[in-house]
Amino acid sequence: MRRKSILLLGILSLLAAACDGGGDPTPTTTTAPVSTTLGELPDYPEYDVRAGVVTSLSSTNIWAVYGVRASVYDALVLEGQPAFLYTSVPQTFTQIPKLASAPEPPVGQAEGDTWVIDVALREGINWSDGEPVDAADVAFTFNTVNALDLGGGFANLWPVASAANPGPGLLSVEAVDSRTVRFTWDRQPGIARWQHGAAYAPIMPEHFWAPIVEDASTADELFAADGTGAPAFGSMITTAHTHGDLVVNTFNPEHAFRGSSYTVYGNGAVDFAHPVLGSSQFGGVGQGEPLLEFSEEFELGEMPVSLFANRDVVAEELIDGQIGLWVNPLPMWPDFGSLRRKFTVMGGITNAKADGSTLYYLGFNTRRFPGSDIAFRQAIDCMLDKDFITDEYMAGAVENLDSAVPPTASSWHDPSVVSTCAGQSKGAKMASAVEILKRGGWTWDREPEFDPSGDAGFGDVRPGEGLRGPNGEVIDRISMATAAAGYDPVRATYSLWVQVFITELGVPVTAVPTDFHGHLDGVAALDWDMYIGGWAIGDTVPVHLVAMFHSASVAERGGANTTGYSNASLDDLAERFLAETDLDEAQALAHQMQALISEEAPIVMLYTTDIHYSYRRAPESPFPDLLHLLNMGSGGLPGLLKRN
Repeated sequence: MRRKSILLLGILSLLAAACDGGGDPTPTTTTAPVSTTLGELPDYPEYDVRAGVVTSLSSTNIWAVYGVRASVYDALVLEGQPAFLYTSVPQTFTQIPKLASAPEPPVGQAEGDTWVIDVALREGINWSDGEPVDAADVAFTFNTVNALDLGGGFANLWPVASAANPGPGLLSVEAVDSRTVRFTWDRQPGIARWQHGAAYAPIMPEHFWAPIVEDASTADELFAADGTGAPAFGSMITTAHTHGDLVVNTFNPEHAFRGSSYTVYGNGAVDFAHPVLGSSQFGGVGQGEPLLEFSEEFELGEMPVSLFANRDVVAEELIDGQIGLWVNPLPMWPDFGSLRRKFTVMGGITNAKADGSTLYYLGFNTRRFPGSDIAFRQAIDCMLDKDFITDEYMAGAVENLDSAVPPTASSWHDPSVVSTCAGQSKGAKMASAVEILKRGGWTWDREPEFDPSGDAGFGDVRPGEGLRGPNGEVIDRISMATAAAGYDPVRATYSLWVQVFITELGVPVTAVPTDFHGHLDGVAALDWDMYIGGWAIGDTVPVHLVAMFHSASVAERGGANTTGYSNASLDDLAERFLAETDLDEAQALAHQMQALISEEAPIVMLYTTDIHYSYRRAPESPFPDLLHLLNMGSGGLPGLLKRN
């Protein structure tokens, strides 16, 4: 196979020094040997594409991507590195095998007081450096998660059995032989814990990472290691990185699924074909016309990814032809503001849009007052006029969201879950919010008033003054962390309106916008009263309901429960959800969790959005199919795009 040299073009880094955290300006480069053992494959067209993203990478270490400070941009670049037993296809999310040989995850059986599941692996699957992917890699990954207590996303994907683990947990993962992995659980795992949990867990190459893990005594030490050049399972290898400026991915010559084709039907069936792996049907027999068809019958030889300070710079680079693809997981205005006009004038630029599954929400720090007070949280939920914001000022850029599971996850979303004062007029919302606070023991020197004539002094509202909590606590000015306009203009604009509605109630709040990494750092430090965050849910069951809200998952223990929310009823529902083996019962438990979260309001759901990729159209480029291959690991954001 033809290998291209790495092109490190001198693109000026526009990222502020305060955002890049320093780093070695000299790129590190690793070239993997070519050794395809799966079998002879046809020659496929080879393409190169230069991409651009807003922000620098937090890390090139794939372990860190799943850790407590995960970044969506790191995942976009690195997600093709780990192996997976199973994955899902776009749109229908039908489960299909990757490294595993069985079409579905085995159920397993009881052995004494434990539950044992043996998983057989495919033959002839290699890492990018030619080393076989085997059962020892699977066991090594779990043992590393266990020994270093890695937390973050690992807590749900590799759930170690412990007193702090909510639900069924893994006692051990062992290599019975090179092609058989044994998972031993403390009890039978439910759908969310096994079939759509650990069966999707990332698997790392032992031969590369074992010496690094051996030298690491803590999770932070492992996460700090340089992962550039680590062997990959998916289509791309991260071969070079210049901090704050450029990262380069090159094609994986051992990519086992190169040459695969997929036909997806509306009933969830998937026809799979590969010149060496053969043909298979997953999810039943396809009926009717195909919903979509896509293939991997091309090779992405190289993908340099330039790292930029803000969206306007990326757009100009796309217009000028310096990059061919803008990878943007964030929402955009439907008309892109001036960007669409520029794109139209220049011509040759296409926007690909996909249904999004990112939740944007207002989170409360429930560890301290006033976020610890349920009446305060419910009153703010009541005050937020999401219809007004989206219809009048967001121009359809966002879709209102009330439940912690978006409508795109139709099997799990509960449409009956609505916000505290859904459907009420603005005046009624204010009256209801005031009543909620008064019932909770709150008082004002002067209550807020609504005047439909618009003569109240602040539009149609006279804000409350002298708000005090149930024990007479004066509400000092509180902070609301949010994203800066240069990073996420939609979230930044929305946060200003959230501030307006909260201020009308008499709460002295100030939005504090920061860049991407500053926002992550601020939330991780827990030194905030409220923040507007985003959570990209996976394409399977909503285990984020456990990760974000179970008391054992609080951020102080390395979990994703940043609000510090603790509720025994929610914990019970979550643990039953993780252990449930019946799909209908699991869905019912997910609905109950959504209802309780909406009622208690540790977070207030705001909106969800589509995701966008803009690219230069060229006859020789396989867009938009190419977007599917960019991180063909577990099927991340590019894998969600509609194709053909």
